[in-house]
Amino acid sequence: MSEEVDPVNELKRLADEFADTFSSRLQRILLDAPTFEAVIHPTSSDFSSGRVVVAPLSSHEPMEVREFPLKISRQTRMTLFVRLDCCWDSGQDFLAVDQSYVKVYASGSSEPLFRVEYLRRPDGVPASHVQVHGHRDEWVHLMMFGDRGRPGKRAKRDKVARLSEFHMPTGGHRFRPCVEDILQSLIEEFGIDVNEDWKRAVEEGRAEFRRLQLRSAVRDSPAEAADALVELGYQVVPPTPQPSEKWERLAAH
Repeated sequence: MSEEVDPVNELKRLADEFADTFSSRLQRILLDAPTFEAVIHPTSSDFSSGRVVVAPLSSHEPMEVREFPLKISRQTRMTLFVRLDCCWDSGQDFLAVDQSYVKVYASGSSEPLFRVEYLRRPDGVPASHVQVHGHRDEWVHLMMFGDRGRPGKRAKRDKVARLSEFHMPTGGHRFRPCVEDILQSLIEEFGIDVNEDWKRAVEEGRAEFRRLQLRSAVRDSPAEAADALVELGYQVVPPTPQPSEKWERLAAH
């Protein structure tokens, strides 16, 4: 990034582009999907390069993220909360996610069925993880409404006290699920109402996310990436000095 460019304003510009692209894709997938906005976080003064929140925001309260409805057979049965806090990557070259929160609620409930979170700087929990809150009965109840989705019986789960406290790791910094993965699960497991082109839009979003993650993974272990390219027949000329491996990223829980 050029020294003449203000890092916060440039981050906001990139986040605006991301929000527009993400909104367009979501509107291809879901009925009545909201528009995502990019807003500079109030605490950006605490970060040398700033932080920008990307989410569907309330018109009543600044920085309040709106849940939006998910319909099953034209009835609102669930709501979805999505918030992505964006920042610069470690080299201040690319837009990165500092924190992300995806929460799925049964309609009318204040506690999510489950949530999928990512923390760039986790404190004692896996960087990417899933937490399940909903009781078995809530899940079974919701699975009764859809007229499509996975056929057959689903395995039952015993009730576990405070199941929501268990953090199930989901791939670390680079191989975590994207929002499109979660949406496809909701579509196939619960039969939520979608647009005709939903699957293509999901696949395009997933492929774009994984390409970006692959680039990041290559920067974490460039020598390993070079070896893989050589095995495919490419000629690779390493720079001098060679970049070191980012062990802390590869080994992160």
